[in-house]
Amino acid sequence: MNILRDYARGAPDINDAEPTALASKAEIAERAVDAVEKENADRIKNGRSHLILRRCAKTYERWIGKYLDSFTVVLQREGLAAAKEKFGSKEMGRQAMVPGENVQFDAWMFHIVTLDTTRARWNEMTVEERKNVKRVRRWVVAAIDVATRVILGYSICRNPNENASLEALRM
Repeated sequence: MNILRDYARGAPDINDAEPTALASKAEIAERAVDAVEKENADRIKNGRSHLILRRCAKTYERWIGKYLDSFTVVLQREGLAAAKEKFGSKEMGRQAMVPGENVQFDAWMFHIVTLDTTRARWNEMTVEERKNVKRVRRWVVAAIDVATRVILGYSICRNPNENASLEALRM
């Protein structure tokens, strides 16, 4: 993976006399094959039996596309302007100067599990009914003022939806 990351960096081979061009996927893949062969030879020489599985160059080329983030690759190889142009990232974020002018909502899932019933209903249930109550994860929906970044209200709900957002806004 370290060698595959060289593709994102656009790193030419360290043995190039004049490293001016960006390394291609094929060059990086061949470098990965050579590095695996060299590492395995060193392991055999040192008496280690666990060798790295040798893959073909096409596999390493495929891994470059699969495991490296496309935006990061373009960013590092061609620069921020090229990455923004290619991936359509033009917005500089939401701007608001007056508190309350713009409110955003966001939702996060809690890492706890609760019973899917109210306390009043729980108190009315029999032991058998209590055994059948579902356990669910809860969400918190927050209304956030863009200008001040203050949470205006929140709602704890089973699923984030319009009603949860309205409840958070009412709060």
